[in-house]
Amino acid sequence: MVRFFNPGGHNWGSENLDGYGISQIVIAVVYSIFFYAAAAYLWSKRNHPVVKIRKIGLALLAILILHVYLFMIFMVYPINGRFPCGVEFFIMSTYLPIGIGLFSAQNQQLLLVSREQNQLIRSEEAFKPMYPYDRNGLICPRYWLWKFQVWWRSSSSQNKYECFVFIGMLVQFVVSVIIYCSSLCVVAAGNGRPQSIPGTPMWLAAVYSNSLNSINTWFVPAMWFVPGLVVMELVTLIFPIIAISKHDKTSREVKQALADFDIKNKYPETSSMSTPSTVSKRSGRMHTMESLDECLKYSYDGLQTYAAVIEFSCENIIFLVQVLRFKESWDATFANTALFAKSTEYLRARMTMFRAALSIFITLVHADTASYPINIDSHIYTKLDRVFGAATALIATATRRNSVSSTPSSAVTPWDEPPQAVCPDPSKDDAFPMHAMPSRSHSIINDSSEHIISLDEPTDLDDPLAGFQVPIKFDENVFDDAFKSIRFMVWSETYQRYMAWKRTHNHSAA
Repeated sequence: MVRFFNPGGHNWGSENLDGYGISQIVIAVVYSIFFYAAAAYLWSKRNHPVVKIRKIGLALLAILILHVYLFMIFMVYPINGRFPCGVEFFIMSTYLPIGIGLFSAQNQQLLLVSREQNQLIRSEEAFKPMYPYDRNGLICPRYWLWKFQVWWRSSSSQNKYECFVFIGMLVQFVVSVIIYCSSLCVVAAGNGRPQSIPGTPMWLAAVYSNSLNSINTWFVPAMWFVPGLVVMELVTLIFPIIAISKHDKTSREVKQALADFDIKNKYPETSSMSTPSTVSKRSGRMHTMESLDECLKYSYDGLQTYAAVIEFSCENIIFLVQVLRFKESWDATFANTALFAKSTEYLRARMTMFRAALSIFITLVHADTASYPINIDSHIYTKLDRVFGAATALIATATRRNSVSSTPSSAVTPWDEPPQAVCPDPSKDDAFPMHAMPSRSHSIINDSSEHIISLDEPTDLDDPLAGFQVPIKFDENVFDDAFKSIRFMVWSETYQRYMAWKRTHNHSAA
């Protein structure tokens, strides 16, 4: 009969295959099966809209590395003295800090996305400049320094944070190798006890505290990390799975409601008998498209804030509002087209409206310049790119030339563009030739000075769009396909969840 506790406990002797040791092996194996099953499920759902924003690949890599360390902690007591000191040191000094660093980078992703969503609402960063892809001078060190400069300027805050994390992990690994190689020259008593190899600061307190010796016999020092590591892994796995379940449930309800609506319109005589139960079950849950239109037209601040803070998709709301403003301004601008048809004023007004539409495309649609491009079908994107692609390249590359170097010449890239003028002051009205959309107000129906555009064209001689011919296909309906796609997606997903959240919040407040 196997006794539950070995009298010697963890004494760096032979294996501890007592009841306590076997139970630790069983717990580690069962938990690992659950862990890998949940990780595999999340990886299979990596393209799910709820999971995609979380950078699930980075999150899984972090907890997989931490799980290796966690599993080895459970094996310390059963393996006992058979656990090599060198392996113990490298697991402690590499797997733990690297896993923690990656986990921190993944958590920082959500924080940075939230900040950037708020910046998107305030329009603090209109768009990202486009940088060239020059392959000349691959051997020249200055070329790679220039490439790094270009990457750094065009990268998001998350990519920069991950770069610092990678540098920290590299330093940690190099230092660990140096310490380990240095410790090989040290001759220690006691057949190479673990104290002969320097431990990490978090481990030292449990290892060297004499008051914990009796506890360390059954509860090895590294076991103190187990509760925190388990919580980190479960939070990373369970919360996205719950979010996926809620999202899919809402999607099924929306699809069923749409199916009921189609049946009711197709068979009005039988709909009253065949579908009352399904409609009644969803009474008060589904909100009409008209209510969304009214929200976007009169008071969208709450929906926009909800999308930015909770769902990280405020670019969809901003796009819908901007397009509504654009169409409203188009109607106001060309209300009296008979007065200046085919005249200079007509062409000037058309160019002004093109600049306003180009602002929407560059800041919210284009894959390279928009901080958070809206999610539309490829054929819709291609159609828009044919209209705005050439102008986007002119605007974005002009901004890049002004932002990469504001000096007459660049010591880093002497082969690059000729000397550029000093970057214009953004506080001036004509700083950028493209007219960006104004700051958002509570309603798009207003008589304030915050109109969608100004009909005054920029007079800057360095205007990248000077002499640009507005494409023939450009008209007030240029965004219609994208608008319908984003509008349906917002109505079926974000808006329904927002109204449910608002109803629950109001009920709890009352």
